[in-house]
Parts: sequence; C-alpha cells; structure tokens
Amino acid sequence: MPRTSDSILHYNVGDFGRAGFAVPNPGNDTVTLNETIGDLVSMIGKQMLSINTRADRDLTTPPSINTVRDLHRLYLRARQIVSARTVEVSELSFEADHVSPESQPFLIFPCPYRDIRNRWLKRYTQLMLTLCSNLMQHSENRREFDISPKVAKVVKDSMDRMYYDIATDLFQKSKADAKKPEFILTEADFAAWDWTEWYVDTERIETVVHSEWVFTEDDLDILARGIPATHLPKLEPFPGTSNPDAGSLGEVTAATSTKSTIVSPWPV
Repeated sequence: MPRTSDSILHYNVGDFGRAGFAVPNPGNDTVTLNETIGDLVSMIGKQMLSINTRADRDLTTPPSINTVRDLHRLYLRARQIVSARTVEVSELSFEADHVSPESQPFLIFPCPYRDIRNRWLKRYTQLMLTLCSNLMQHSENRREFDISPKVAKVVKDSMDRMYYDIATDLFQKSKADAKKPEFILTEADFAAWDWTEWYVDTERIETVVHSEWVFTEDDLDILARGIPATHLPKLEPFPGTSNPDAGSLGEVTAATSTKSTIVSPWPV
C-alpha cells in the first residue's frame, strides 16, 4: 500500500501547476461541520492568494509595506475571530435541539508557493498553508458551531510564529518584546520602517522574472472564487524546491488608519 503524505500539495493543474501553485493538504478530510474552522481556512487561503500574486513574490528584497500591512491585518483578524468564537472547557457550548448543520466542503484557494523568490513571503506562506492543513485535519471539524481552546491554540501557534518572524526580522524587534502576549506593531513602527538600513543588497546579481507567470485577475478568477476541496484533483507533494532563489523556507487591503488598534486577546 503506498504511503500517504501530509505535506503541502502541488496544485499541478495547467499553468498554475507550472508556476508552482500549492494548496493545503486536507488528507481525507475535505468537508467540515464547523463553520468557524471553515471560515478560517477560506479567509487565510484567499488572503495568501491575493498577497502572493503581487510583484513582491518575484523580488528578493523584503516585502513592501503594503504586503506587511496586509499580513498584520490578517493576524489581527484571526485573533479577533478566534477570541470571539472559542468556548472554554467550563462553558456550555451552543447546541441545536433538532436541526444540525450539514457538512460543507472546505473552500480552497491555490496560491503561488514553490517558485516564490521572496524568502520572507515563502516562509509566511509555508506557515499559513500548514495552518490550513492542520485545521482541515483537526478532529473538531465534527463539532458544530463553536471551537475549543485546542483549535484556538492551533491558530495561535502558527499566527504568532508568523508575526514573531515579521517583528524580529523585518522590524528588528527584540525577542523579548516580540514574545510578549500583548505585543503588536504600531503605526509608529510602520511609519519608521526602513529595511534599507539592514538589508544586504544583491542587485548586481539579480535577474528579472519573466512575465510568463504574471497572472491577471481574469486568469485568477476560477481560483479567487475558491475550489471546493471535494473537487480537487488527485494532487501530490512537491518533489523538491526547484527555485534556488526561494530561500530556506518560505483580502485584507484597507486604507491606513490613525485610530488605535483594538487587539483581541488569544483565548489560550
């Protein structure tokens, strides 16, 4: 019997496959009864598709402030959802007397992954695809309506790791500060950010990525609408990273606001 794999899957379909698109790995778990888990998988997937179709993915310099702000907003939104919908062990969960939800397929958004040149974006994408895979395979997809602290911790661990990497690497924050539960990047941090102060430039050996794999919104239409996990073809993990520029690893767009940010606490 052939062995299975829980690795990120190569979306090897047409031009998207040749361009190194990927999807989270649902294993045998393509549907969910849990609306919150389904919402999280869809939200994260669609945002990573939007972010990774920017020019940033093809550049070796740190990602733009637009991308960093979008990742920041994705992090805050995930915290808000998980904080609001987690039911503690001592709390009564919401239960229906008769009618219960029918299972729904996870909505998948294939996104660029294998050939991302930007090592920061590749790492963040790896973390988010892994998070979605873990959510899709979690046993609490059988649980209707609420999520438990166990699921909240799955989201927290991956989101916190991505945000920690952004803070310590891109913003040069100390490990001690970035590990604080209340830590959040501020408008002052974004306004003062200047990666040219620490980035070692390699422009003299860089090349231009050909426009063959620059997709328009019309090209991406079928992906942007989401693909039910039940309709995915048989997919396999990547045999290896083909792009040496990829490094070791790897739509929340809104106007900049001067209002103070309300940060929902993680429930775990």
